[in-house]
Amino acid sequence: MSLQNEIIVLSPHMDDAVLNCCDHILEWKKRSIQVRVISIFTIFKTRSVSSLAREHIETSGCKSIAELEQVRISEDMKAMSHLGILWNHLDFVDGAFRCNEGKPIYQDIPSLFSGVISPEDFQVLTELRLALRQFRNYGKFVVPFGIGKHIDHVIVKKIAEEMFGPANLYYYVDFPYALSPRAWTPENAVKVLRAKKTIKWITRRKRELLKIYSSQIESLFDRIDSYPEIILHPE
Repeated sequence: MSLQNEIIVLSPHMDDAVLNCCDHILEWKKRSIQVRVISIFTIFKTRSVSSLAREHIETSGCKSIAELEQVRISEDMKAMSHLGILWNHLDFVDGAFRCNEGKPIYQDIPSLFSGVISPEDFQVLTELRLALRQFRNYGKFVVPFGIGKHIDHVIVKKIAEEMFGPANLYYYVDFPYALSPRAWTPENAVKVLRAKKTIKWITRRKRELLKIYSSQIESLFDRIDSYPEIILHPE
């Protein structure tokens, strides 16, 4: 199959692709389009555990960073297997766990969701550009729109826009952040309203796949029925 016929979904974390694109992926497969999910921030190892990271571990039901990492990776591999698609883990450290010289880069929720990339993360940008270079000849890329301004989502969007060009970029509207009116700016709302887009409401198959991510906060999935997958097409 030609690389131009393959769709690549860039998933900042090991659930974003299923949360935001699962039913679209299932349709693409029915149309014999090959899909690859590239999950980027898949590692949790850190020298210093911030209160933010500790809370993340506790809500997952895990007892350590090592257990959290093992469980999350295992869940995602199982979900990708059930979807029957190609996948890659790029093994960058999750934003809540990233450190610089032994100190957490993002100490709390406000900094992690500020949308402002710390200068201490600039090396991550450089390394991510290099890691994604091998995929530049592919046809379509589906990337986070950035609603909610989670740093990892902002980084992925920024690098995708730099590397792949507007004609090749499709955006998914980030769940669960899009459920909060405060996460929206007037500019983003206008873009979504005006864009050509596809919308899919949740199917039974997606609900089944989401159950695989059992380490995630249960409240993350409580309102999934009230929020559709929204993918914006190039202008």
